[in-house]
Amino acid sequence: MLADSFMGMSAALQNTSALTLLLKHSVIQRALASMNEVDVSQ
Repeated sequence: MLADSFMGMSAALQNTSALTLLLKHSVIQRALASMNEVDVSQ
């Protein structure tokens, strides 16, 4: 039972870290895009 809960926790952590990476990537892409728009408008 302990092993099962640890497996579930590790799987959840892996999913969370993957989602965090995706979110960070999209945020960085949006920031770069907005910076490019500002540079172009100047």
